[in-house]
Amino acid sequence: LMQKVLANLGCTWTVAENGKIALEELSRTDFHVVLMDLHMPVMDGMAAISGIRGGQVGDSMRGVWIAALAAAARAEQKKRVKEAGANDYLVKPVRLADLRKMLNRYIESTQDQA
Repeated sequence: LMQKVLANLGCTWTVAENGKIALEELSRTDFHVVLMDLHMPVMDGMAAISGIRGGQVGDSMRGVWIAALAAAARAEQKKRVKEAGANDYLVKPVRLADLRKMLNRYIESTQDQA
């Protein structure tokens, strides 16, 4: 479903089945935005976010925009995710309006850096 929504928004994507594969992909290719599911096998999203921010995938990806995807809107989890380095937090199932808002926040952040 997320892939269809992203395609309708004109985005291209790469899928990684777990955090370890996500880190491998990020070490090979620079991305603009990472949608990171928090609950994945092998390596969960929190560990993957920490790895990205810690430079495990290279310096060029340390500052990539990361939107964490979670099944619940728990305030304590959102706080932990932000402290780990996520830029945004989306609750699944992600509504199109929320995805658009997140992408707009990403675009605004890039304009602030220019």
